Formats: sequence, C-alpha cells, structure tokens
Amino acid sequence: MSMVLIELLVVLLCFSSTFALEPSYGVQDALLKHYASLKEEDSFKCLNGDASIIGRQVNDNYCDCSDGSDEPGTSACTITGGKYKTPKGWMFRCKNIGFKLEEINHNRVNDGICDCCDGSDEYSGLTECKNNCAEKQEHEAEKLKQEESARQLAISKKQKMIQQVLAQRESDKVRVTEEKMAIEKDKKTLEELKGTLPSLEAKEKAKKDSLLEEYQVKLKAAGLDDDDAGLANLAMNCRRWRTTKRCADDAVETGARGCDEHISASEAGYCDCIKSETNATTHYEIPCNHGPLQCSYVCSNSGKEGTLADGEDKMSEKEKISTFELPEAKEVREKIVEIERKISALSSSLEATQSRLSRPYNTEDIMRTLTGECFTLDFRSYTYELCPFKDVHQYSKGTKSGSNIGRWGRFGESTYSLWSTTDDLTHMLYENGNWCWSGSSRVTDVRVICGPENKLLNVDEPMPCKYTMVFQTPAVCE
Repeated sequence: MSMVLIELLVVLLCFSSTFALEPSYGVQDALLKHYASLKEEDSFKCLNGDASIIGRQVNDNYCDCSDGSDEPGTSACTITGGKYKTPKGWMFRCKNIGFKLEEINHNRVNDGICDCCDGSDEYSGLTECKNNCAEKQEHEAEKLKQEESARQLAISKKQKMIQQVLAQRESDKVRVTEEKMAIEKDKKTLEELKGTLPSLEAKEKAKKDSLLEEYQVKLKAAGLDDDDAGLANLAMNCRRWRTTKRCADDAVETGARGCDEHISASEAGYCDCIKSETNATTHYEIPCNHGPLQCSYVCSNSGKEGTLADGEDKMSEKEKISTFELPEAKEVREKIVEIERKISALSSSLEATQSRLSRPYNTEDIMRTLTGECFTLDFRSYTYELCPFKDVHQYSKGTKSGSNIGRWGRFGESTYSLWSTTDDLTHMLYENGNWCWSGSSRVTDVRVICGPENKLLNVDEPMPCKYTMVFQTPAVCE
C-alpha cells in the first residue's frame, strides 16, 4: 500500500473519530426545528419515524436512520449504493453568511471541490476553500442593478408604446362617430335606391316581354319551333347547319348542327340562312376541305366562310332576352349591392372598435402597436423575419427568396391572471406556412420575453419545419 494512501486513511479515521459537527450543521431552513435545540443526550427521532437515536449520533458521519436524516451535514448516507431513501428535497444547506441561500446535494460535501461560496461544504480540511461570499454578493448586486436598469429602460419604452395605444384609442373614438354617420348616410341612400327599383323593373319587364314577342314572330316567320330555336342564331339570320357528306369516304350523311358550332373541314353541307329583307330561306353550299367555319358568320356575311370573334353573339337570342337588363335598373341594382357590402364592412369595423373601447387597454393592445413592423435575425445560412400579427419568413441570406414558415394564428392559453385574458401573451403561434417535405405545413412558435428593445433574439429548428423563436419587447414587461 502506498504511503499517500496510508496517510489519507489516517486523516479520514481521525476525522471520523474526532471531528464533531453541530446537529444543525447543513440542515435546510424548513427542517431546522427538528435539529436546532438537539443536545448530545437528547433523543432524535428519524424523520421517517422508523427509529430513534441519541443526539450525539446526529452528524457523526455514520448513517443510523434508514432515511439518512441523521446526517444532514455529511455525505455518509450517499455512498451506500442507494440503500437509504432520503426525504423529498433533501439537500445540504450552505452557511453562505452574507449571501443568498444555496443548497447542494450531499454527495458534494467534502468531495474536494468548493461548492459553497464560504467553503462550508469542505470542512474536513483536505481542501482549502476561500470565502468569496462577499465577492459573489457584490457581483450579484451589480447584476441585479443592471437588470433593474434594463427593466426601468424597458418600462420607459413601454410607456411610449402605451402612449401610442392611447392615441389610437382617441382616433378610434373619432372613427366610431364617423362610421356611425357613414352607416346612417348609406342606409338612407339604400332606402332611396330601393324605392326607385320597382318602377324601373316594371319597365324592364315590359321591354323583355316586347323582345320576347318580337322573337316569337321572327321564329314563326323562319318556320322554326322552340326545339329548332336551340340551333338557330336569329340575330345572325341563321337557322342551322346541314351535313350532306362525310368527305373522307364520300359517304352520304345527314345531320343538323347549331349555327354557332364550328364545322369540321371533313364535312360538306350547307348553311340554312334567312334573308333579312324577305324572311325567305336560302342555302349557302360549303364544300369539303373548307376553312374555319360557323354558319352564324356565313349567314350574316352573304355566304362568306369564316368564324365569329371570341364571345361575339355566342348566346342565343332567347338567352339574351331572358338575361336582358334595362341599363338604368342594372345600375341601381349594382349600387344597392355595393352599398349593402359597404354597410356590412362598416358595421363589422364599428362593432370591433366599440368592443375594444368598452374595456381598459391591455397588454395585447400594447403588443399590437408592433403591427406593420418586421424584425430580422441571421442564423446559419438564412435570414429569419418576424412580422408580428402577420407572418414569419425564412430567406436565403441577402435575398427575399425563401419560405413562409407561419402565418399569424393565435396566442397560447393563459394561466397568468394579471393579463385579464385567456390568452398567453408570451406565446405567439404562427401556423399554416408553406407546405413541407415532411408532409405538413410549416409552423413557428414564438416566445415573447421582457426586454428594453423590440428585437428577435433567437431562432431554432428543433424538428423539420417546426421553428422556435425568442422575441424581446418592452410590451410584456411588468
């Protein structure tokens, strides 16, 4: 056995046999009542109630209680392979006089590493620990001072955002008055327009009836009934197309086609037309291998081959009559639809504004002053852009080419009563972004934290097409 190991064993034996700790050494504040007044001859009951021992056995570096509660200041009950089930939250309490409470696991007591700032965890003498609690307290105080300074700056900037909210509320009050007046004016105009419509629609019906009567006379003069009229285009003086031959094999074929149908070059036949001067029927023969052809064009151009321009008189005359609108009546109807749509939009806007004004402004109102602004952060080969209450993008650096990784959806659910809302205003969810190769749309989860600037701090993609961000704003500072 080496001399170093022998010397170490001697030190440990001396420590275990001669070193005595106060019973309350290392005891957590919540458990101090069990140890504070304990004397050597007193009886100590293990915290789990399993056994009682005498006071001198507490903190003697030997585990007597099955829950290890007799060794609050040593590591004796931590080196037995889990034999002892210590109380929940069982920790060693550093003295740390002059500094904040600090607790460590018992296996770090006398392990040769200074964990407590005053070195109270390394009392065996094997390790010399400098008491740097005052130094840590100074650093802590400076850190708290800086944090408070940043918080005060954030509160100051939040006040400016609140002024924006208050200014917007004043504008909203003016808008409420203006929208109410606009709605009343539009309702009056709507009533007047609806009052003129019956007489105009009566004129429209009379004109329709007259056109239909003229059409029936023209149909009768052309020797057509309603079934044949489906083929005709009387506006173009055309009755129908008749096929007389299939050109490919000189086979005789008969069949009727509509005046507006395109006739294939593989068919020969004639266009059955009406002379407008006499209402007499005439035929224009069309040979094989003719050019583009519609009888509506042929009849209205004295037998010349050709087709109508796109959209020209494609509707039958009867269809035109059934859809006829008197220009004055049509104009009034269009104005009625337009004004009704305008009243609906104004009413929705008015309702939303009145609802917002009916309650005190809140954190969400302050956050919404960021609407219209965007914030960027470069991460790896991308530039990420967050536009609050709109969307989030991932662009290739130096470009505006990339993916929409989420559109504004909603806030998370709140457990914070001070916000007076069911929404968690520190949790913004952007959903339904561009489709992802993984089989779902891209989404971004934005955590909002208090800070002196409106700034995008962090971006990550923990799962494919699932993004997380941290956004700092004075709006959520309290």
